[in-house]
Amino acid sequence: MVVEDVVNTFALLAANRLGVQSAAIGARATLWIRDPSNLWQLRSTKYRWERGAQQPSARSSTVYSLRGRGVGAPGMAYLKRGRECVIVRDLPIFGDDPSGYERRVAHLGLTGEAIRSWSRHSRSMMSAKFPFKVNQDGLEPFGVVCVDCMEPFDTASDEELATIMEDLMKEVGNELTLIWKNRI
Repeated sequence: MVVEDVVNTFALLAANRLGVQSAAIGARATLWIRDPSNLWQLRSTKYRWERGAQQPSARSSTVYSLRGRGVGAPGMAYLKRGRECVIVRDLPIFGDDPSGYERRVAHLGLTGEAIRSWSRHSRSMMSAKFPFKVNQDGLEPFGVVCVDCMEPFDTASDEELATIMEDLMKEVGNELTLIWKNRI
């Protein structure tokens, strides 16, 4: 499955470039698309995979708004110009500091209630658009891939993580578009 390739490729790129043990990264990849019933929202697809899992992860019930500058790392990435990524890293352990975690992700437009409802509180999130389709208004991304990790990447820079995401999209971006277009 291509989403499994996404999470494995990300883990290997991060391990090779940042010197982090790939098994310790705890990466999960999720594909997000515009909700056909509400084009002002992104919703999770069935394409969600945690590294080392034997089967896909459950679809997320979280929905991200596309109003304003977008909500959440996926919503913000979808609305960014060009291929710019959204990087959130070095988050505290939620169980140790819930209010600190909420403060650190507040710039994403998320409510505390939404954050507390998550089944997993990752320590880093990287989101990027996957290749574009042409519509009457110009180019529009097919969707967003979000890689969230239990590794905080506290010694990495945003630039290093953005480069890893750019390289990841060069490696698997076209396949992501194909699986989504064909709903494989």
